[in-house]
Amino acid sequence: NKWIGHIIAILIATHGDYFVVGDLMKSVMLLMFKEESGTIVEVAREYGNKWMTSVEMVDEKVYLGTDDNLNLYTWKRNVASINEEERQSLQVSGSFHLGELVNAIRRGSLVMRIPEDHKSSGSGVCSARRGAAAAAAGGGGG
Repeated sequence: NKWIGHIIAILIATHGDYFVVGDLMKSVMLLMFKEESGTIVEVAREYGNKWMTSVEMVDEKVYLGTDDNLNLYTWKRNVASINEEERQSLQVSGSFHLGELVNAIRRGSLVMRIPEDHKSSGSGVCSARRGAAAAAAGGGGG
């Protein structure tokens, strides 16, 4: 298959049979692998111009990405629409200016689940500007 309108696909993130592709200059598109025919089909795309620096899939309907203007975006797919054009277009559902260049987004959590018998002490990990990281552990307490 061919996909027209992209410059260079440089990023990819997967979730099941779906994958989101980040383009150097043409934002993101959602593709799906059809196992029965062994083909890849375009499901939806954002038609804006964003120079993507990272992408990740939250699930099959929500996607994250960052661009070279130091912004974080969330997109969603409108699978319930009766309009085919709306179903094939990824809609920006959030945009945030981070002020930092992000080159990778990874699925996960900054904190782990705390067993019920240890709820009084918490712990967490955070990252700050320019790659600094910090870990904090709460004290016992009762």
